[in-house]
Amino acid sequence: MEFPANRPDLPDILVEEDLGSEDTPRELQFFSRGIMTQSLMRLGLPPERALELVLSIKSELQERGIKRIPHSRLRRMILERLEDLEPEEARYPDRFRYLEEQGGALVVLIGGTTGSGKTTVAVKVAHRLGIEHVVGTDSLREALRSAISPGIAPALHESSYTAWQTLAKFAGDGPEVQRMGFLEHARPVATGINGLLRRARAEDVRIVIEGVHVVPSLLEDTFREAPNVMMAVVNVPDEEEHRERFQSRSYEKSLRKSAAEYLKHFPAIREIHDFIAEDAQKHGFPVIDSRDPERAAALIIERLWRRILAADL
Repeated sequence: MEFPANRPDLPDILVEEDLGSEDTPRELQFFSRGIMTQSLMRLGLPPERALELVLSIKSELQERGIKRIPHSRLRRMILERLEDLEPEEARYPDRFRYLEEQGGALVVLIGGTTGSGKTTVAVKVAHRLGIEHVVGTDSLREALRSAISPGIAPALHESSYTAWQTLAKFAGDGPEVQRMGFLEHARPVATGINGLLRRARAEDVRIVIEGVHVVPSLLEDTFREAPNVMMAVVNVPDEEEHRERFQSRSYEKSLRKSAAEYLKHFPAIREIHDFIAEDAQKHGFPVIDSRDPERAAALIIERLWRRILAADL
């Protein structure tokens, strides 16, 4: 777990590596409040709580006049404070050790329909976990469209909420057809998501994947069951509030055309919204209200950690 850094905000305190000799001097790094706080946020600590812990360490070091501290001693100070944090069942010290021992291979998938707020929540989750890679499933869809013609996969070349129209000639219309069309649209993209997950596992990569195509039933069992892979769906419980999100976009000239399109197809968007939520619940994954993105991100991270620790890794 990272807590020193190469830029000082406490220029009089240095962290030294434990390994070294007279011939090979120990590497020194500056104690960085910012980097250390970010590292503790990966444990699921709220930003203000992580900063409070770091400041308590800073205060103790300064009061004791410590100018140089071994890495192992700083680690012990962190663990001592984590031991005192409540709730006890959160097991923050075990989270800390997991990141040290497992290399921090964390994967989060966030699903949700158009206008659900999934991208906003995904970015916040990635920031708190210190994950640089946020992949939108729309990019996978576009790559697949260039490789698969409309004649082979017509639903793929439609929007998630208009894909049902490719079935209308044979199946008519209505909520069930909208769901069927969405699945036809999402299934090829889910294949790409599974490929991304296999690569992340092989290369020990931390990643957040977000998009309407994150449908638990379309993902491989091995990923649905992996302790370090967390899936969640964000939703907007109030239908009118969901609609208003698109209406508010219509006031911005650059978004007016897309807003009108979304409002036109809102019934299908809402049907997909409900379907994805039902699918997540069926497989035991949480459906989280996105109206407070910070809270939603915190809940997803907490569920991830409890999932990891329940597996006794």
